[in-house]
Amino acid sequence: MDNWINVKDRMPTDEFMVIVCFFGSNISVGYPHKGKILDSPLGFNFTGVTHWMRLPTAPREINFLKCEYCGVVAEDVDEILCVKTGDYFVNLCTDCYNGDREIG
Repeated sequence: MDNWINVKDRMPTDEFMVIVCFFGSNISVGYPHKGKILDSPLGFNFTGVTHWMRLPTAPREINFLKCEYCGVVAEDVDEILCVKTGDYFVNLCTDCYNGDREIG
């Protein structure tokens, strides 16, 4: 299955880390920020990026991430997302990300 999105069609939002393809065949993780894709959370603009896609969910057997707000572990929810908050990324369950759980 091909989930690559051409940067000419759409750029990623600032909320999620993404996988990027640059200079034709190189693959890395990118950090969207204000319409650009950075090479690290506070890094430099990637050059030559042609396509991107969201990071896949880890396999259930090894997905031990925990929501940083409510503490639920990945085994108990559908998905843990790595979400940008300010200058940092945090792990949130889908309920906290969607506002279904009270944060704080």
